[in-house]
Amino acid sequence: MRSSVSPRSVSAEPDLLPAVQFAANPMASYQSAQVLGASPVQLMLIVYDLALTACGRRDTERARRAITELIAALNFDYQEIAVPLFRLYEYCLSAVNSGKHHEASKILRQLKGAWEAAMRQTPMPNRDVQGTRGVKDGHY
Repeated sequence: MRSSVSPRSVSAEPDLLPAVQFAANPMASYQSAQVLGASPVQLMLIVYDLALTACGRRDTERARRAITELIAALNFDYQEIAVPLFRLYEYCLSAVNSGKHHEASKILRQLKGAWEAAMRQTPMPNRDVQGTRGVKDGHY
C-alpha cells in the first residue's frame, strides 16, 4: 500500500510545530493547558461552553461537533443517567440542525448548571461522574 503523503509535505521536525504555534498564539497555549489539566467534569463544562458559544453564534457545525462530543462521553453502564442525557443531546442536535439554536442553548445551559452543581458537590477534583466516561477511560 502506497502512502498518499509525499516526503516534501512532512516537516523535518514535527515536534517543533505545536511549540511554534503556541508561541505565536498565547491563548492557544493557555487553552491547551486548561484542557490538559482539567478533571472529567471540568472537561464536560468546557464542551458545554463550546456548544453554548456555537449556539449563540448560530454556528451549526461547531454546535453539532460539541454536542456529538457530549454524546461520546456518555457511559451507558449507567443507563438511568446516560439514556435521558442521550435523548436530550439528541434533541439538541435536532434543534441545531433545524436552526433552532436558541432552543438547544436553553437545554444545554440547564444541563451545564446541573454539571456545575455536581462539580461543587464532588470532593475529589478528578473523580469520575456516573453516566459519563472519565479521562482515565480514554474519553472526555
